[in-house]
Amino acid sequence: MRGEMGVHVPRVQVFTFTGICTGTPFKELEQLVGSAKLTEIRRQKQDWQCEASKLFAEQKTDEALQCYQEQGCVTITSTNEQAIASLVTDYMQDVKQRGVPGSRLALAHR
Repeated sequence: MRGEMGVHVPRVQVFTFTGICTGTPFKELEQLVGSAKLTEIRRQKQDWQCEASKLFAEQKTDEALQCYQEQGCVTITSTNEQAIASLVTDYMQDVKQRGVPGSRLALAHR
């Protein structure tokens, strides 16, 4: 991240990080105030989902995404246009099946 980013931590002074690469401010905050690690999986009910969550927590992203891909939850396309069309189609199909108030998350990466 270029430029400056102000971060406020409750009961601690405000720090300004200048010219630090993406992600580094969070590592410095973790060193300063500590962190907590979640060890219990409550939301995912299926075994493959629990396994994928554990793999994500262990920073084994490729293996975690493989779990989702094996379940048909990852779509790989040849072009950006195909990816966008597939995302919109799947999203709208879910809206029709579960209604507008349903909870959903759409992720994209290029």
